[in-house]
Amino acid sequence: MGENRRDHERRHWGREVHYPFRDSEGRTVVRNRRRVVERRLSSVQARSAQPVLRLRFREREFALRNGQLRVGRHSGNDLVINQPVVSRHHGVILALGGGYLLVDTSRNGSYVRLQGAAADIHVQAGEYRLVGKGTIRLGRATDAPGNDLLHFDIS
Repeated sequence: MGENRRDHERRHWGREVHYPFRDSEGRTVVRNRRRVVERRLSSVQARSAQPVLRLRFREREFALRNGQLRVGRHSGNDLVINQPVVSRHHGVILALGGGYLLVDTSRNGSYVRLQGAAADIHVQAGEYRLVGKGTIRLGRATDAPGNDLLHFDIS
């Protein structure tokens, strides 16, 4: 029964999959830890309309307009945060549909606090659309002691 599957439908376990990707029907696919979420991007969107996401972690700064930024403890990530509560591949920040999406794939979750908000938003094995300015902390609340806050500004 498995012999009839086409080669392109088989999972190649030796190869790392990079999300998001386009499926055979041209839809953008974002993989979450427990489910697959399809995102259809409008063909009308212009790349220049995409706002810039500026991230600051300690003394490092990142600017993201397109693509993705992988965060976690593993050295293969774009942003490495070496804390025991941070997973090896904790999550991804994606540029999608004129905005930015934080996709958490960890067990401990991520905490987002928007500027002016009184409480954190806990994102665990899920996704959250980033807006405006704020802070992100992987694995624990933003008001917990430590210097591992990730500041973001979308403009």
